[in-house]
Amino acid sequence: MCDASNNGDDVYIDAIEFRGLTAGGASMDQMAEVFLPEKVELKQNFPNPFNPMTEIKFSLPAEGQVSLKVFNIRGEVVSTLVSEVRGAGEHSVIWDAREHPSGVYFYRVEMPGFSETKKMTMLK
Repeated sequence: MCDASNNGDDVYIDAIEFRGLTAGGASMDQMAEVFLPEKVELKQNFPNPFNPMTEIKFSLPAEGQVSLKVFNIRGEVVSTLVSEVRGAGEHSVIWDAREHPSGVYFYRVEMPGFSETKKMTMLK
């Protein structure tokens, strides 16, 4: 839709609305498909080692129930960072470990049919 007003010889465009195609010619639906992850992926935290905060990223190809927990070296849950339905795409969570001692920790992402664990180290 294009709204234009004509005051004498000048033409002013009030609004232009584009639907369906991006500048590259792909539809918005096609663009969404291009950027969605193909599989669940848990990435290495950054920074690692860290003090006292670190960022944990994970990718989801589809919406689903997700759990992201941090465990100490004895396998005890020390923090639940995510326990909810998350949409498809890239996700990022910050773990603030100020209340925990230095050491090796593990973080695990779980969703139906998938589980992955990685190791991280906090140095105070």
